[in-house]
Amino acid sequence: MPANSIYERIATILPASNFTRPCSYRLTVLGLMLLSLCCSTWSLAQSNVIFEDVTLVKTDGWTYKGVSVALTSQGDTLKMVRSDGAILEISIYDVRLILDIQDQDITRIVLPTFPESSNQSSSSSSARPTYDEFGVGGEPEVVHGGWVFQEADPPRMFDAMIVAGLGYESPEGDFYDGLDGGLLYFGELCIATGSRKYVRLGFRTMRAMDLSESFYDYDTDSYSDINITADIRQYTITGGTLSRPSGTNKVRMYGEAGLSVVNHIFKSEWASQKGHNSETRLMVLGKGGVLVPLKNRVGLDMGVTLGVKLFGGNENEGIGFLLDAHAGLMIQFGGGQAHSGPSE
Repeated sequence: MPANSIYERIATILPASNFTRPCSYRLTVLGLMLLSLCCSTWSLAQSNVIFEDVTLVKTDGWTYKGVSVALTSQGDTLKMVRSDGAILEISIYDVRLILDIQDQDITRIVLPTFPESSNQSSSSSSARPTYDEFGVGGEPEVVHGGWVFQEADPPRMFDAMIVAGLGYESPEGDFYDGLDGGLLYFGELCIATGSRKYVRLGFRTMRAMDLSESFYDYDTDSYSDINITADIRQYTITGGTLSRPSGTNKVRMYGEAGLSVVNHIFKSEWASQKGHNSETRLMVLGKGGVLVPLKNRVGLDMGVTLGVKLFGGNENEGIGFLLDAHAGLMIQFGGGQAHSGPSE
């Protein structure tokens, strides 16, 4: 029997004798479903007046949509029942707001003894609460007897963002043997691709070393100094994800991964002679940090970046790392609208 319907999928885990009585197991399943609904209705019947198809918002920001609620006989517990019979009880002190199907505030009607300190909404609220007021929301589902929720997408923090700043970068590994860390300058452009996802394009440059060595110059029969400098310039592209906002805390963490084209520029000067050489390598990047809003659309971007050299022209040149810590000024443009695409 192909497992096309819910009944047939259930039949595959029943004893073989049940395969010859399809009507029996269908009636059994339907009976169990009806029994669950009857138990839920009886459970609510032990409570006070039932309010159906309401939206309940808790003080911690969780939103329950399309549920039936009733105050229990004890008076300090609110019972919620979903359309499939799942039941959840919460304290009335955890309730922030209850809206009817027309989005009217009925908190005082459902909970006549509702404590003043718990109600943080305005008395004339007629619109559905915004994300910033209540945090995550979504449709509930039952998992192992408890309720979990699919979180709603937050508004975009920005549509575009530019960042410029300073840091300290340290070249490590055999490939960078002899080079020192130095001051890092960077500029970046971030473009939002979702409510929390974005792409970051960047340019970074640092002076990795300024080496001076003495060599014997046979032409002048004396020692001369040779100066060698090494600049490391990176052209980066990464994809990143922001953390979800949490209450009134506006700081957002982020993580990124991507690639960097790294250009190493070596210059030398010996007496009146000058030399120049460059080589390019590809690196894989990992990045993490925090965005700290300060005022309006201005804030700080602080983080760390690790780059690992993938390959180069010489297979024996060894592995190389670029590790930096940085901080920059960020300026954001746009944002503040909830993303209408799929959940991230």
